[in-house]
Amino acid sequence: MVGTRIRQARREKGVTQLGLAAKLQLLGVMIDRSGIAKLESGIRPVSDIEIVAICKVLDINILWLFEEKDKLLDEFKQDNEPDLMPSFKRLPK
Repeated sequence: MVGTRIRQARREKGVTQLGLAAKLQLLGVMIDRSGIAKLESGIRPVSDIEIVAICKVLDINILWLFEEKDKLLDEFKQDNEPDLMPSFKRLPK
């Protein structure tokens, strides 16, 4: 999911994989064009430092990278959390 979002943002900004790699290298993130391709295709995981740098270079919100995962997580929580409100209603005053 994150790799797909990185590819989407990179393309929307008109940045090539080589250009993104070069900008990341200027920030101290040692990655080449092949590494970017692997991140985007999900072959290689993205480190936290890389995520922060990519967001800075592409000027995107870090939460946007995980948006779909968050929606799935929220749905899971809603389906699996017990309803605590009835317990609160029965508390003695």
